[in-house]
Amino acid sequence: MIKRGVENVSEYIILSNFHVNQKGNQQYFCFEDGERLVDSICNHKESPTAIFCNNDLTAIAIMYDLKQRGIRIPEDISIIGVDNNPFSYIIQPPLTSIDNSTAQIAKMATKILIEQITNNSNNVISYVKPSLVERKSVASIV
Repeated sequence: MIKRGVENVSEYIILSNFHVNQKGNQQYFCFEDGERLVDSICNHKESPTAIFCNNDLTAIAIMYDLKQRGIRIPEDISIIGVDNNPFSYIIQPPLTSIDNSTAQIAKMATKILIEQITNNSNNVISYVKPSLVERKSVASIV
């Protein structure tokens, strides 16, 4: 955003309060402030053209609330998430997401941990390249 000349970048960052609650043996996702997030987006002095969410479940919750307000995705606003959750491709429109290769990270972490335990080895720095999974929630602005 800074490279694009957007001033006051911090006013475009809206923090969510997404978490998982436990009731007995059941877990459920909470989007306590989902409506507040969408209110912030809709009431901003300049309507955003896109929303980047830190995870797909937050993006899906925001998509739901935007649709309830008659805001079309991606015609009125584009939305993208991170983690490529399996629900991302079954919602409408299917959510564009950044796949951070969670399975590959888990395998790599397990291998490194076993290596450190068995050989008393030092810390290792590894990288996994994320990939963009393009679906239908982002409009082209070209």
